[in-house]
Amino acid sequence: MKYAIRIPANENLERDVAGLLPRPVGRPSIKPLVEYKGFLFQAASWKTARRVVAKVEDHPGELFPRVGFIVTNLTLPSRAVVRFYDKRGTAEQWIKEGK
Repeated sequence: MKYAIRIPANENLERDVAGLLPRPVGRPSIKPLVEYKGFLFQAASWKTARRVVAKVEDHPGELFPRVGFIVTNLTLPSRAVVRFYDKRGTAEQWIKEGK
């Protein structure tokens, strides 16, 4: 079974994406800067390491970037995993509204 599940951030996950957190030098762009990173991570309660995809969004006017983590076994590129997860959430909202 294929899955994509959002997990809360912790110090170990944030350490793995620390290279994406500093803002680029120069004039800030009007659009948000979005970067993706995929890596293996093993939590203390997990028996094996699993693939984690991180999405880092740097919005103009905000002090800190927004960071989200998704655990998955999909073999898609990191950006496609995030799109898949976002569409899944939208579909669930539509189902709830229809009830």
